[in-house]
Amino acid sequence: MCLQHTHTIIIYPKSIPRALEAWEQQDGERGRGTMLREHTLNMLHVSRWAQKNSSMSWPTECNGLAYCLGSQDKECWYLYTWSSRGIGGDEEEVRGPDQTLEILMSELDPMVMSIFTREESSSAAEATQKSGIANLIPNMVIDDYLFEPCGYSMNGIAKSGCYMTIHITPEPEFSYVSFECNVPQASYKEVISRVLETFQPGKFVLTVFANKASVASDAPQELQKIPAFGDWLRHDMQYCRLQNYDFIYAFYSKFPS
Repeated sequence: MCLQHTHTIIIYPKSIPRALEAWEQQDGERGRGTMLREHTLNMLHVSRWAQKNSSMSWPTECNGLAYCLGSQDKECWYLYTWSSRGIGGDEEEVRGPDQTLEILMSELDPMVMSIFTREESSSAAEATQKSGIANLIPNMVIDDYLFEPCGYSMNGIAKSGCYMTIHITPEPEFSYVSFECNVPQASYKEVISRVLETFQPGKFVLTVFANKASVASDAPQELQKIPAFGDWLRHDMQYCRLQNYDFIYAFYSKFPS
């Protein structure tokens, strides 16, 4: 089963031009192509370690801009945007609706994380059902994998072509879960709440991108008005208006932070 989407990309600055070249080649091979070309803006998430420990700068040949959202002393999120027409070019043309919800969770409940080990689950399908992942977004065709001795990854796709993807590192010393989907919804409150109740993180970073043509175009503004999801309180938030896209970054944690 092959799902045509990508999840968060951990990439080092020197390799960015080659990544862009690869996406350009894919664009000629696939019908939808890549967000980098079709929608002119895409997010390349660069690991905080690479950014802080690298002397390399954002290459000018990438025709892009670099941002850091959140406190650099605590939880921050790096964003690179790329345009096929160059910085300051005409970006008014948008091919169609586009939106992405991402939730990056850490300090997760050990009981929940134990599901994603071979000691507690005999197969990926069992872990998917036992954890409640199968119910996060209904009617997804799921391709899942349970690693040995622990760890989990899944891709799901709907008949509409929308996707959901989850990657889990369950070890208690550095537990981490990433959730991403591009299901178009006017509000993501219920999806976010289901994800949080499923994984029970101690803290998480939330991001939502939506362009003007998307049914989710008002979702970033809606999330500005939500200071808490149950026990998770918001400690930081930034709202950005990029070319054709609105975007929100927010950091939440259970009290105390």
